[in-house]
Amino acid sequence: LEDLPDGELTITPNPGTEGFSLMLNGALRNGRLFVLDALGRAVGSAPIRQGQARFDAQELPLGVYVYRANDADGRLRATGRWVKE
Repeated sequence: LEDLPDGELTITPNPGTEGFSLMLNGALRNGRLFVLDALGRAVGSAPIRQGQARFDAQELPLGVYVYRANDADGRLRATGRWVKE
């Protein structure tokens, strides 16, 4: 996994309550955002279009989640944590 340089990926708000927005400032313009729970189970996904995605987490329980941003070819380009409180 190649980490994206600082400033290329922004998740807001983190922590959050209803969901989050992903903003990418670089090569990854289109792809898919996947969200996993603490046990590694997929809990949802959202399209990345023009470097942005919005994930609605209103139905998810409180906790720590992992997000994965894949490019249009399915390659993992970024990963990180998001906290629902």
